[in-house]
Amino acid sequence: MCHGADLSGNFQTPSLKGRLVASWAGTPLSRLTGYIQRAMPLMAPGTLSPEDATTLVAFLMRENGASPAKTALPITEKRQASLKFPALTIQPDTSPSK
Repeated sequence: MCHGADLSGNFQTPSLKGRLVASWAGTPLSRLTGYIQRAMPLMAPGTLSPEDATTLVAFLMRENGASPAKTALPITEKRQASLKFPALTIQPDTSPSK
């Protein structure tokens, strides 16, 4: 709802494509999952389970061009800490200007 169906964001919420990749590339997945779990959703932060936050990270990676993995992302913070958000090729933003 906040970031839009196409993940392009709006004047109050950032795009979850392009800039997200540049901002999180090389960061342990545990940091992004933890942030999502603590801060989202906007109207009920802290209500997402580790499983839901991990699913969102996998979704964001896929939507930003990551190839699907043969196995699901691990849910535990310790295992995610050893995995990095990939440095993906940033696609040009083709969304209409806001």
